[in-house]
Amino acid sequence: MGSPQVELSSAMFIGLWVKTSIS
Repeated sequence: MGSPQVELSSAMFIGLWVKTSIS
């Protein structure tokens, strides 16, 4: 837990999900 790669992937995934949800 707390690995930079994992956090970056999570941030990108959440960002995409939010974008698709708003559209």
